[in-house]
Amino acid sequence: MTSRQRVIWFNLGLLGLLLTAAIAACALMAGSFGARMYADTLRQGSAAERFKAAEALESFDSSGAPAVPALLEVLRNPEDPAAPSCARALREIDPQAAYEYVTRLIGNTDTLTPATTHVFGNFGPIAWRAIPLVRGALSRPSHAWAYGALIDMGDYDDELIAAIVKDARGGMDPWGARLALDRLGDVADRIQPSLIERLTSDSTPVVSAMGKTIPGKTGNHSGYALSGLEGFPQSDRRYQEYALDRLSKQGGRGAEAIPDILTELHSKSLLIRFTAVWTLMHIGPPARSALPELRAALDDPHSLVRDGAADAIRAIGAAP
Repeated sequence: MTSRQRVIWFNLGLLGLLLTAAIAACALMAGSFGARMYADTLRQGSAAERFKAAEALESFDSSGAPAVPALLEVLRNPEDPAAPSCARALREIDPQAAYEYVTRLIGNTDTLTPATTHVFGNFGPIAWRAIPLVRGALSRPSHAWAYGALIDMGDYDDELIAAIVKDARGGMDPWGARLALDRLGDVADRIQPSLIERLTSDSTPVVSAMGKTIPGKTGNHSGYALSGLEGFPQSDRRYQEYALDRLSKQGGRGAEAIPDILTELHSKSLLIRFTAVWTLMHIGPPARSALPELRAALDDPHSLVRDGAADAIRAIGAAP
């Protein structure tokens, strides 16, 4: 072997060692060690560092448990700029702790601020019981900041849609309202025809175009097949969350997916089990076939699932 070949092999070996070390470091930071480091940053870092640490923790699952106390410390003050990201991280790492926090926040919130609303919204479906509280903001002169939070929590009610439509036609935040309408596209068959007519006849081209687009998103196709989410129980957890969220927006049309949703009721993931009962809650009466499984979920070891199952059973029109 020539000296040049030795140099090449030495460099390749060194590169391999560096890559191995980098992979090991990434794996370390993605586990409990990394969670503890991010937790320390949340307690002691600068504003920018704390924000980045909270965002990094959003990608953790239960391995981020060492960071839960630090996340809750930040969330004691919902006005903290890092609080929304901490809410998303806590939801992914410990959904039960997230639910218990949301329950306390609902009870302790006398005056709802945009920042607190943003925190509720970032907990997503877990904050479904805060919907009546946040919907109260719709009576305020300026309320567009509540739209995204309500949609993320699972509010697709005509009262919300009517407020968005009104704002889209020239309210305080017409562009924010139009974006909210776009996010509600999967709720097409739950939007009253009169509201769609008001949209399509609006003099603002963007609004009228939105009105024409909404009915076409469902057409005469099967809601579940159209969503492109058949077979989602075999997918990873984050895709399952996305799939269930899409199905929740389809209301009764989502009943076609009930066999797959029931599979998710037996998931090892607490967040997926809850999101499954939350989706059945939105399907409502057409989900009557799911009642035996939902009643079984009333014995789940976590109150997040038990309470969600009880609300789902009531939404279907039965007694828990």
